[in-house]
Amino acid sequence: MAVQFPVGSRRLPKGNTSASAGATRDVRRQMASIQRNFQRLIDSVDGVTEEAVHEGLQPIFDESQVLVPVDTGRLKASGFIQTRRTSSGVSGVVGYAAGSNPPYAAIVHERLDASHVSPTQAKFLEAAVMSGFDDFRQRLIAAMRRGLGLNS
Repeated sequence: MAVQFPVGSRRLPKGNTSASAGATRDVRRQMASIQRNFQRLIDSVDGVTEEAVHEGLQPIFDESQVLVPVDTGRLKASGFIQTRRTSSGVSGVVGYAAGSNPPYAAIVHERLDASHVSPTQAKFLEAAVMSGFDDFRQRLIAAMRRGLGLNS
């Protein structure tokens, strides 16, 4: 199983600015520990389903949509949740700017010196992930119980 929280693409396209590439690397490095903690939670639940992981991640995505800075709306519109079954279990991704579109996503995420209209902010995905971490396991288990027809 895998859970990821990317801002920007996995591969940095040719012609990407050094600032954007550096910001993307910073996001990846900082989120690695958070992703490992989420993964431990998912792995601790037997029989987890794609639907349960999606339901568990939805409030994190929703919170990130409140926090993501909006100028043109492209960055906010690039937000996504993906879940799928893999050979090792279930994978979940909440992210922005898949395929580096828009190319400035990582910079907007990382620039703490930029001013944003409240409640938007830098570190919009990281903040949403951190605020949703404690309730993720309970949401995951509750979704699985509902899927089995059990009262949560």
